[in-house]
Amino acid sequence: AIVLGSVGLAVLVQLTRLPDVFVPLWPLPDNPYWVLSWAHMKDIFNQAILVAPLGTAFLIFYFFAKRPSSSAPTPEGRILAGVSLLTFLASFWIDPELGAVRDWDLLSFYGFPLSLWGLYRLTRMIPHRLSPHTLIIPLIITGMIHLSPNLLEKTNLKTATLHLDRMLWDSPQYQVNYQKALRAMVWGTILRDSADEPELAVKYFRRRLAADSTSITSWFCIGDWFISRKEYDSAAFYLRHMASLNPSNTGYLLKLAIVEAEARNYDIAQAIMRQCVSLAPEDYRFQLAAGLIASAAGNDDEALVYYRTTQRLAPDADGLALNMGLLYLQLKQYDSAYVYLKLAQERSPQNESIYRPLLLAQVALGKLDEAGRTFEFYRQMFPGTPGLEGLLPEKRKP
Repeated sequence: AIVLGSVGLAVLVQLTRLPDVFVPLWPLPDNPYWVLSWAHMKDIFNQAILVAPLGTAFLIFYFFAKRPSSSAPTPEGRILAGVSLLTFLASFWIDPELGAVRDWDLLSFYGFPLSLWGLYRLTRMIPHRLSPHTLIIPLIITGMIHLSPNLLEKTNLKTATLHLDRMLWDSPQYQVNYQKALRAMVWGTILRDSADEPELAVKYFRRRLAADSTSITSWFCIGDWFISRKEYDSAAFYLRHMASLNPSNTGYLLKLAIVEAEARNYDIAQAIMRQCVSLAPEDYRFQLAAGLIASAAGNDDEALVYYRTTQRLAPDADGLALNMGLLYLQLKQYDSAYVYLKLAQERSPQNESIYRPLLLAQVALGKLDEAGRTFEFYRQMFPGTPGLEGLLPEKRKP
């Protein structure tokens, strides 16, 4: 009656189309993991062996061996059996979308009553001439054999990750035909961010992309992986698809523009940044990035326009003073270069990249005494760093 009642409840839930509550009673178009599928039955058996080896072993023995008279039902046995059955049915029907192939923490609650039931039945079968205490050592040894591989694996993140990865790669919940491999995206993100395994993660992003070519996150993650490998042309390919799916997203466009610039596709990068600026003209970050890319492309006049707009929107923007100083130095406008590079030094004296262009501007303006003091300050700030003596006239070297 309990089993039939659970089936009726599962049918009712499935007919109401509530998502991810119970394992489906029949295959669905995007979910072949139904209640009597081989994958589900295998998961249930593996789970039972893991969380209640004694109870599961006794069940197998109980159904295939002749019961002795001492195994007659008792009130205690009925209570343990009923609780075990109810909790097992809950775990049997709950959809594993709650976790990985099976979420052992959430769905293993039946292991405790089933183990108690198995232990109770086992003690009832022991001949009266034997003491139950004689089972303690064999049970401890069996438990150690059962748990040791699992515990050893969990002490090594690399080993545990690789083992779980092999399981999930073949798991039905991570295939293209199961909800368009949405869970592959989740596991790939965990591999990349928590387990530091980007090489393993990217295959899950590709699987998700094979199932759903409109997955912006998948395009981005694969592109970002190529960026980490400094393969900018490949990264640009994926990020272009990402941006095409949401062409008004300035964050996507900025990322793509930076990658195009790294790949030295400056014309494309500048066109993208102009689009960014037109979409968010009052956002200084895009103005500054557009200036940096224009400067790298050799469009100094356009870069200066972007920098001045950035200065109007955010005078204290990080990196603005240094980049304006560098641009003016390149234009040989040494007065302006000196003003901005000096300002950059005051704001970030620990930034080593400031001192070389600042010394060049000071020497070009004939500020040799000040250049000497700047050089001495540089040597104190960065001892042991290759010097900049060659930038100072011989008579002014400290």
